[in-house]
Amino acid sequence: MTLFTDSVGSRIIEIFNDDLSFFFQQEVYLENEMNVIDLNVEIPIGEYTITTNSDFNNQQFGVVNPYLWRSPQNILYPYAFQDIMAITNSTFGADYYYYFYDWKVSTPDMYCGSELVPATAVLDLETATLDIDPELEFVVSPNPTSGACYLALKADGVVDVELRNMEGVLIQAEKNLDLGNRPHQLDLTNYPSGVYLIRVVQENRFFTKKIIRL
Repeated sequence: MTLFTDSVGSRIIEIFNDDLSFFFQQEVYLENEMNVIDLNVEIPIGEYTITTNSDFNNQQFGVVNPYLWRSPQNILYPYAFQDIMAITNSTFGADYYYYFYDWKVSTPDMYCGSELVPATAVLDLETATLDIDPELEFVVSPNPTSGACYLALKADGVVDVELRNMEGVLIQAEKNLDLGNRPHQLDLTNYPSGVYLIRVVQENRFFTKKIIRL
């Protein structure tokens, strides 16, 4: 909300109901003229008064007056915000609007939840969701390998061969290979142990297999 003053200093903002079963206060420091403050308070349904602490005002300024600007102009209570709240009066009656302007309020967030339950995810590295062609299936041998392996392709024609790590990052590529007539050697000797992906691409078709480097 917004407060206006020509007297720099601290105030204590208080919100409470008639029987004081709810009581909130927060000290704020106000500069000259306009100040925007965030109370960040959750208020249950009910009727409340919002004001400043008069004892604290007296300590700061020598009077109970908080020296905050009020207005007698265009006052027409209640100020109602449908299904949220209403400002119904001021401590000096219906002829003044006191202190607190430009309120920012909201209803509680909606939450829909349930108890946590386990879930199992299965990673199938030999299945893709786009453009899988069984004619491009290939054999990798040996797998696992300590370095070199061989690719044998069932289809004819030239292909591109890619080697990627498990994050999908391309680490090696060979273009325009004819694997239809003979196996092709792929050397993983210079790569650390782990699981890699070999991907064969022909035009818009592809097939992927995993290989383990010992």
